[in-house]
Amino acid sequence: MNIIDFSTPFRKQKRVLKFIRFLLNVFYGFKVMGLENLEKLPKNKGVIFAPIHSVFLDVFFTPAALYQNLNLLPFFHVIRERREYKQTLLKWILGGKFIKGWGAYSLLSPFHNTLLSYFESLKIHIEILEAGKSLIIFPEGAVRNGKWAVKNKKILKAQPGVAILAFITGCPVVPVLIKLKNTKSTGLKKFIPFFGKASVKFGEPLFFDQLFNGESNGENFEDFLNASKFIVKKIDELGGL
Repeated sequence: MNIIDFSTPFRKQKRVLKFIRFLLNVFYGFKVMGLENLEKLPKNKGVIFAPIHSVFLDVFFTPAALYQNLNLLPFFHVIRERREYKQTLLKWILGGKFIKGWGAYSLLSPFHNTLLSYFESLKIHIEILEAGKSLIIFPEGAVRNGKWAVKNKKILKAQPGVAILAFITGCPVVPVLIKLKNTKSTGLKKFIPFFGKASVKFGEPLFFDQLFNGESNGENFEDFLNASKFIVKKIDELGGL
């Protein structure tokens, strides 16, 4: 398939993540916990990092926490199409060449109601994981307690996408807890809060046998939902969200 450029994001992240980590230390007193759990990851295999989505900066917190672990670089993640962002600055940041060369790739955000539609939308994710790379995916699919969820009176629930990826690729899932405290809003309406405390905590990797029983054949939508719910439960158990 070879849709994704793997070399450019590695070079960019290797150069820039140390500086981003410095900024996070200055603005957030950034702390990283649970690194010992990552020692249980298999070598030369893709890894699914699953944090709860709280702010725009989430996609930087996880790789910045692991900037010294070259075996896990580069990290890839999805962004929405540029036209879906209303803020001009966000359109410039998320639609520019840097963020896409960084490891972000855009997809439309359709609502999925069948396994087939999920499988189709996850093709690039699968390519990344099968190439042995790291992928960041938000199990609830959107910002928890974000503007969209509040406006539409939606309580976000686990979506099956992360579990489908684990099932198809056999890659482990690492629960990630990102916590922000005492932050101040900026003009970007809480997309980029500043001056507070931030931490990232990595849980123990979840492997195939922990997510699926021996009878799962990839045809039962409920099996994937239950596995994703289990992943979200493990994230919340890291510190309570």
